[in-house]
Amino acid sequence: MTRHTISLTRLSLAIALLIASAARADDVSAPIRSQQEPTPIWQERSQTMELPTSPSNPVLEIPGQEPDSTKSLVLPSPFVGCWEGTIEGFDTVTPIGFMSSSLRGARATYTFCYLPNPDGKTYRLEFRKLVIDDSELTPTAFENQILWVDDASHRGYLRNHLSVVQTSWLLIFPIHIHEEIYAEQIATLRDQNSIGIRGAELIRMEGKDYARTEFHADFHRIPEN
Repeated sequence: MTRHTISLTRLSLAIALLIASAARADDVSAPIRSQQEPTPIWQERSQTMELPTSPSNPVLEIPGQEPDSTKSLVLPSPFVGCWEGTIEGFDTVTPIGFMSSSLRGARATYTFCYLPNPDGKTYRLEFRKLVIDDSELTPTAFENQILWVDDASHRGYLRNHLSVVQTSWLLIFPIHIHEEIYAEQIATLRDQNSIGIRGAELIRMEGKDYARTEFHADFHRIPEN
């Protein structure tokens, strides 16, 4: 329930990242851009945001914040179950890192489940599967927090942090790229079997900010198994 990837092949991106790393190592005097430095479009957006996101002000905050699962709220009961949806591409892209201006959305299918815990009082969001252009990626970590809930509108605000490792091949040598996605999302239950999600994401490659994106997608209920 987060994002997609680049129109560049994973191999070309891996090579580009290796070249960029080598260049930084050879030129110690090269300026280093802060990972926390937002691009102008997001600076402008944050300066005009007078109130934090809430049911009465359902805006997407700038992605990049860590979720705190200990403060997570509970979504309305119709959200319970498993869901699958496909993001066909990005609505907007804000480049940040090396070669990020070439970023394009790829077809990405996400599967997640919102299930009760054994205590019967609390719930958890499980990230089950991510498939990008017919290639399944295995998440290495997933954290989630539900910041607010609007029961009357069957709507909730989610903050996620997903980590995956992409593997490409250079001849016979594997190249592993660690990718992180920080997502801010508003999920609206349209009926018992469909959810509409709009979101904003910060993509990090090898620990460095790469791009910010916005997207939307429809998710449909699927069997839990």
